[in-house]
Amino acid sequence: MSTNINIQNLDDIQKLRAFIRVQAKARFNIDTDLLEEALKMLWQTAKEYGMTIEIIAPDNQRLAWFTKGGAIIGAVIGFAAGSIPGAVIGAATGGLAGYASAHLTIRMQLPLPGANQYATLEVA
Repeated sequence: MSTNINIQNLDDIQKLRAFIRVQAKARFNIDTDLLEEALKMLWQTAKEYGMTIEIIAPDNQRLAWFTKGGAIIGAVIGFAAGSIPGAVIGAATGGLAGYASAHLTIRMQLPLPGANQYATLEVA
């Protein structure tokens, strides 16, 4: 069973970063207002530590793939998150530099309309 951690402010995003660095299992409930910052942090972490971080939906559809050489961000995240700038939505944001030795998969569940305001990232 994984640990549940709430991300409710910018300082809390560092908790997510710490778990990602050691590839520890956890479930993060992220305030949707912080989702863009959390995704930026994941991209920076992948780049800084030479990791590949894949974000998938509950149906196993790839939403994003962050690598040490850049990021490929699916249009699904841009559409679902809405607040991500148009320059980042859908298209490649940097070149794909290859598959790093450290690979991490994160399952992302966005909140349903009218439900709570938290997206869930589960590091498996």
